[in-house]
Amino acid sequence: MLSTKPKKPPACDSCKAKRVLCHSSSTPNGPCPRCVEKGILCKTTYTPRGRPKKSLLGTSNEEPSHSTIITVQDTRSVELSYSPILTPDLVKHLFKCFLEMPEKGHPIFYRLDLEKTLIAASWRIDLLPPQVAVLVTCMCCVGAHISWSPSIIGPGPHPESLTDSTVFFPGADLRSYGERRAPVCRMLVDNAVSMACMARIMLEPSEMNMASCLLLETLQENFEQSSRPWASAYISHLRAIAPSLSDQEPAPIMWASYLMAEGLRAAINRKPVLVSYADQLFFFKGPPPPPLDSLLDMVQQQSSNPSPYNFKNTTAPLVFSCIRPFVFHTTQFTRDFYEQLLSDFARRTPPSETMIVKLLSTLSTMQSLISYCLSDIEFPDAAAIRHISNAELRSRVETFPEIRSCAFAMTVAFASLSLTLHRELEERAMSTANELFESTPLHVGCLMPSTTKWAQTRMASLRQQAYELVCSAVPDLQRILCIESYPLSGNAVAWSNLADWAKFLADEADSSGGIPDTHFPIFERLGNALKFAGYSQVSLHLDRIIDRLDSHIAAYCLKTSVNKVPELFLQPERTDASMSFLLDGSWMMTDSSIGM
Repeated sequence: MLSTKPKKPPACDSCKAKRVLCHSSSTPNGPCPRCVEKGILCKTTYTPRGRPKKSLLGTSNEEPSHSTIITVQDTRSVELSYSPILTPDLVKHLFKCFLEMPEKGHPIFYRLDLEKTLIAASWRIDLLPPQVAVLVTCMCCVGAHISWSPSIIGPGPHPESLTDSTVFFPGADLRSYGERRAPVCRMLVDNAVSMACMARIMLEPSEMNMASCLLLETLQENFEQSSRPWASAYISHLRAIAPSLSDQEPAPIMWASYLMAEGLRAAINRKPVLVSYADQLFFFKGPPPPPLDSLLDMVQQQSSNPSPYNFKNTTAPLVFSCIRPFVFHTTQFTRDFYEQLLSDFARRTPPSETMIVKLLSTLSTMQSLISYCLSDIEFPDAAAIRHISNAELRSRVETFPEIRSCAFAMTVAFASLSLTLHRELEERAMSTANELFESTPLHVGCLMPSTTKWAQTRMASLRQQAYELVCSAVPDLQRILCIESYPLSGNAVAWSNLADWAKFLADEADSSGGIPDTHFPIFERLGNALKFAGYSQVSLHLDRIIDRLDSHIAAYCLKTSVNKVPELFLQPERTDASMSFLLDGSWMMTDSSIGM
């Protein structure tokens, strides 16, 4: 009897897509050698051939056994629901968009070589392992916020790239692009959340899962009502994998900076700061730094020493000496700020005057450090130096990439925290006044104890100091808008904080009867930045703030244009005698010779 040759199993999806020979027969019930070498998921999609089988006449009404139900549930827990619009071409485009955004600068992405894995999988997400597929989907969601692909924006006009000067120019209102992309972005985020829950990335600490939780936290829309589950998982995964991280790659300052960013994001939005003091010490890689007052004295003493860089007559390189202690103390500031003033427990009692004085003193020292190091530097716009080579950027102090990054981090920390402190003190004063009015009878309103009056006077003085600190931070706001460009920084710098600054400036213009001449450039630049942020974001609150800024800018332009109009009519006594015929109207007599 002749032996029949065993039938060759079908090729896997990856080998089929690349049109290469699949050696799946060499590893029965396992991945093929090519997929093992590339580190991708070996998956074979069954393609039915021939006529479909005839359905049986009788249908069984018996319920499936318990073992069958368990098997179906186990299968569904592994299978992920992939978005149908994420075709290989679109995944490649969105991945390239993600590489242009500041989120890719997080140190965890230096340890992940995802592009090589995606190329091996022919940019197909369904061929990736579950955790990698979730991370790539999250990266596509982030990249979709700046994408110009018609698959994301929809039909209609769209830019050719992020450098298209016909779309991205000063004063352009790009909110229509944000409205067009909103449904697709929301669908992609929902799909990413569904995949993350199916893959249970919150339960297994790994570098991939930590990066996915980080990106899902940045994509959180309803931030005020959220308990921040992705941020909690991100910090928990970071603590679990921290012992395995190298001390050299990337630099510890990168990890400390992103811990500061997490603290800033939480404090600005009145959420619990999840970074602990032990986390700071672990990533600081050394003993605790000196206080900010001592740091300021040390920096002032170092200004007389020669700089290791070739920059002369500037103190900007001193930011490299103070950036690590500055980041450390800023993170500690956000934690104290929340625990002592912002939290629900702290709001049960009157604010501590001692804590407020400490916070104001810390912010004043921050401002002194920033002013001492950066006051003599005029940073050019980020859009103006985008096409300059790296060698030319590093030849000038105002375009030196590391100096710009340090200046941006320090300025954002000071400007955002000073405004948040001022806003919190005003809200606490308003709520305290309402409670005192409701609890005090009208006939004893004048009999308030002297201690209460003195306490209110002291708090009013502290609120005035916080207000003056915010007013002095307006030039720092202009530095932020110069260093970072939109829409690339739409997610990195939370536009809600810029909207808070716009609201503060608009309120100041309302109370003073218009825009001061010194604030008009900041009004204009801030309005343009919010309109550019509308390329990625869509919000009614953002629209209202932009409308308020536009109304103030239009009123200022109208006022200045009226003041510049020359007098059309001169007084008769100021008219030259030889021109008096212009006033008697004789030159308007008709002349029949010319047909008038």
